[in-house]
Amino acid sequence: MFSDKIISVYSQAIDISFKGMTALFLFMFIFFILIIAVDKFFPHREEKK
Repeated sequence: MFSDKIISVYSQAIDISFKGMTALFLFMFIFFILIIAVDKFFPHREEKK
């Protein structure tokens, strides 16, 4: 039904999409950990009025 060329291109597209989504979620996880670390090292202080 599909030629070898179409299957090859589709396989490459799935591979690139998987790598891109993995990189995106990895970046989001690292950014989340960074936000938590900054919050731990520099806690919020209430200002006196």
